[in-house]
Amino acid sequence: MSIDMPSGVYRTLRKRLNQLVAVLPTPPSPGRSLSQAQKDGIAFYAVMTHAACEHYLERRCSEIADHALDAFTARNKLGRVGKHLCLLPYVTFTKQDRDFTTVAELVGASGFGVHISSAKQLSSRAELTLALDRGHKIYQRSIEQNHGISYKYQFKLLSYLGVDIKVFSPNFLSRVDQLATLRGEAAHKGVVAAQTLPSITDLPTWTQDLLDGYLDLDDALKTLKAVRT
Repeated sequence: MSIDMPSGVYRTLRKRLNQLVAVLPTPPSPGRSLSQAQKDGIAFYAVMTHAACEHYLERRCSEIADHALDAFTARNKLGRVGKHLCLLPYVTFTKQDRDFTTVAELVGASGFGVHISSAKQLSSRAELTLALDRGHKIYQRSIEQNHGISYKYQFKLLSYLGVDIKVFSPNFLSRVDQLATLRGEAAHKGVVAAQTLPSITDLPTWTQDLLDGYLDLDDALKTLKAVRT
């Protein structure tokens, strides 16, 4: 758990998710089935919680990318994020889950990254400026075109910055995918399958798991801003 002040974007997320938990419908009495109003309440929770998490991820990643661009153009500092943005946005990531798993073992891991020597930074300043500026634009466009918070979407946005997604709790990643599935049914089908519906009493735990995971991500992104290698 973080001991530093989380970002303003995270604090907004925390406030919104706690608001959504506060308006969850009352659980049914023991032995009673969910009413339509209770099912609608679960669907509302899924859609709005997903939207808040998606907004956090996109906004925070955008901030980190902007910081990397500014650090190089204004202060001549090319850190880990900036180096990744000089290259990875030009790469098309696979859509195969198996390949995602393979690549995730490398991207963002300690000892694996984009290396540009100090001498190369000096001799190729103009080229690096163009590459970073263009890479930043491509990355921001990928954020605008992002479609959710499931593992593959998170991995794409975070790996471009050099984040090691493996450091996050499997429980958090699992909860994110559960939320994405529930939201998908609620938003696109209009009807959530009975076997997909979680217990209303479990949803506050979902929220806390999400908040804990995104706080870890907030810390990781904050740390990454200062990493040079």
